[in-house]
Amino acid sequence: MQRRALLTIVSGSLLGMAGCTLPHDEPAEPMLYAIYGRNRHSERREIKVTVVESGETRFSETYTVEPGSEISEESPVDSSGRYLVRAVTTDGEQEIDTTEHADGDELCVIVRFEIGGSGGFNPPSTNSYQEC
Repeated sequence: MQRRALLTIVSGSLLGMAGCTLPHDEPAEPMLYAIYGRNRHSERREIKVTVVESGETRFSETYTVEPGSEISEESPVDSSGRYLVRAVTTDGEQEIDTTEHADGDELCVIVRFEIGGSGGFNPPSTNSYQEC
């Protein structure tokens, strides 16, 4: 008899929770810590860098980069998010989705763009770290 009473209580409790979901940990979003750009071309180049989240531009800046020089932008955004980082120059364009480059618990992402000797972009690189 005690077993039947227990089953009645448990099944009643489960019915009361119908439609409710238990909280699940959402995957953490990366923090875009820094963007670097390097000009290995023999001529000055302009690089326009934008950071977009959900279709909204969160950061935009155009840099004039001398041959052999590098630009850096630390903390271009002030919070974690799902960011698309885009670099554009007269000879090309590149995009990096930061969520694809966060590695496990290493959510602090650094993006590097490089203009090669021909004037176009070399493949971009990213690094991820546990702490920014």
